Amino acid sequence: MKSLLTVSVLIFSLLFFAGPARACSAFPDGHIGIVLELDKASKSLTISDGETGNPITFSVEDTVLSSMEWGILSVQQPIFVRYRVEGDQLIATEIKRLN
Repeated sequence: MKSLLTVSVLIFSLLFFAGPARACSAFPDGHIGIVLELDKASKSLTISDGETGNPITFSVEDTVLSSMEWGILSVQQPIFVRYRVEGDQLIATEIKRLN
């Protein structure tokens, strides 16, 4: 009985502590983070990366966000950004709000 309890606690601990801490590394072409800045005029957004805390700026294609969607996004909102790399720029190809 004691060994069953020990194994159960160990499994629970592994599942509980291994959760979202490495969320961004699970997506090689995506980042999860909090919106720091939105600039509709230059079609860019900056997030605080959920894994490192570093700011990351993305250029946003016209097909990714409509005018209405730009209006819905806000600073401090958690989002997921899928992107591609073009030279030294990160181009957002998909943006999803997480709340």
